[in-house]
Amino acid sequence: MSRRTAEEKAAARERVVADRDTVIDRYTRGESLRAIARVYDVHAPWLSARLTRWGVEVRAHNAPPTSHTHVQRDSETGAVTAIRCPDPRCGRVADVSRNRLNDHLATATGTRCALSGSHVQDKAPSGNT
Repeated sequence: MSRRTAEEKAAARERVVADRDTVIDRYTRGESLRAIARVYDVHAPWLSARLTRWGVEVRAHNAPPTSHTHVQRDSETGAVTAIRCPDPRCGRVADVSRNRLNDHLATATGTRCALSGSHVQDKAPSGNT
């Protein structure tokens, strides 16, 4: 396995800087530093330093997520209306229609996410919304 060139590393880091608002939003919504670093093909310590430079408070290594906004529900019916895509290369909040994940683009690649159209099963206990 060959090592990445300095140009490849720089390009990956430039993608993070270009997607600054998205990266900050994903992290502050509770996504792990390692998951985001994996999506952008950068090292987690570099991403941690970048977030710190941007004024984002970095969570301790084993700290729990700051929020659980990965599922959004209709306030009247309790039905799932959107979820955070479980694909680690994506992570976008995608709408749900008829228990299916709507088509959406993966954050890192800008192409259609492989999980578009996947079945969404609501695992909440019945009666609890």
